[in-house]
Amino acid sequence: MQLKQLTAAALLAFLATGIATAQDLNTTKDGTPSLVSVAPDGACVAIPDNTYTLPIAGTTGMVCKMIAVPPGTVNNPSIQLGVTHTWIGDLTVKVIPPSGSPSVTLYSRPGRTGGAGAGDSSNAINTSPLTFADSFTDDPETMGNTLSTSQNVCADDARCNYRTNRDEEATSATNLAALNAQAAAGNWQVCVGDGAGLDTGQLCAVTINVGTGGGGGGLTYTVTPSSHNFGNQAVGAVSATVNSVVANTSASGNVNITGCTFGGTNGTDFSFATAPTFPIAIVPAANASLGLRFTPAAAGPRTATLTCNTNATGAGATFAVTLSGTGASPLFASNPMPNAIISLQAGVGLSSNINGTINVSNAGNAPLTVTCTTTAPFSVIPSPLTVAAGSNGNLVVSFAPIQAGPINATLSCITNAAAPNNNVTYNLRGTGFDTTAVPSTDAIGRIMLLGLIAALGLFAVTRRNG
Repeated sequence: MQLKQLTAAALLAFLATGIATAQDLNTTKDGTPSLVSVAPDGACVAIPDNTYTLPIAGTTGMVCKMIAVPPGTVNNPSIQLGVTHTWIGDLTVKVIPPSGSPSVTLYSRPGRTGGAGAGDSSNAINTSPLTFADSFTDDPETMGNTLSTSQNVCADDARCNYRTNRDEEATSATNLAALNAQAAAGNWQVCVGDGAGLDTGQLCAVTINVGTGGGGGGLTYTVTPSSHNFGNQAVGAVSATVNSVVANTSASGNVNITGCTFGGTNGTDFSFATAPTFPIAIVPAANASLGLRFTPAAAGPRTATLTCNTNATGAGATFAVTLSGTGASPLFASNPMPNAIISLQAGVGLSSNINGTINVSNAGNAPLTVTCTTTAPFSVIPSPLTVAAGSNGNLVVSFAPIQAGPINATLSCITNAAAPNNNVTYNLRGTGFDTTAVPSTDAIGRIMLLGLIAALGLFAVTRRNG
């Protein structure tokens, strides 16, 4: 207990001096270290450890924040709550209007069974706030039930929107609609109580939407476009970025995108170009872009859905963007076929004047690349060769011997096509001949001319002597 008192005192000292962060050196109930963050502007307030006991009608033992709300009429309100705390099963959260009644419990020690037990051991983090509205269906008493002790609700399970508590405290209203028709003006309270020892944290950001159509009921927005077809994309390659624009068309009130997840058959093939920081707050008449990319893991059609939660209610509580694309792959073929023999000949020190040509075709739906290597005196160009989908290109093999006689080599080519055509070879057969052993055309001509002259001279001598 002494350690907790010292830690709390140190935390308050940090808040008083405006230091941005602090560490609580206690351990959680399972023995792991606890780490808490304090907002740089000092807006977070410490939640007293183990000072709130259920069931209780008031706020004794709780820490509360006051939120000033302008005039209006409460109609379907919603609350967005940012809390940083380890072991969420310690916490109970209440909302109290300026009139003081009724008090509405947002959630109460999730994970406990029959009012007993330590509650859920996962954590809350201020950067992933939770939104509560009557139109949501997720039960807050199951909050964190799919997470481990080291994980954070909303941030790690994308469960960010919850209905209000309906079963823990009979002394509180069962839903936020109990506040409807009240005057909204005045100081609202959002209070948090900690009902177990060892784990600590802070109450940070709070947003209340209470006006006519409040709670997201009056919030409207558009998503354009609501579907993307990325077309053909080479397997394993990242596509260009496309954008879905979320525009706030409400007369008043921010539309907050509180979290998004990629799901469906090939959900892992699609991603954000840059991971957004939630919540994304969009003021009236403004918009925000969600940049999306496609990286197919395999060939063929790929589909997924991006589902995003908002602070709107009813049909607008979530929106979906349909995603599709095709994992594209090239198809390799050549003439002559792989393993064929390509024969060349040239004089020693010269290059073959008739080269070997390999015509490469690509009947696939993605660019084909062919990179080939061989050994001297053979050479190949170009390398790499790129062949567009539905097209063809040529590899040219040359031969420049430095000695006479037969010379053999292998042309090895690596492609981005599927096996077995990802690695192909050709057999090169070259013959070098000695150019000094073969009279040139000019030399033969001179010999024939001299022979003719000699013959004519002999003919003339014979006639004179005759």
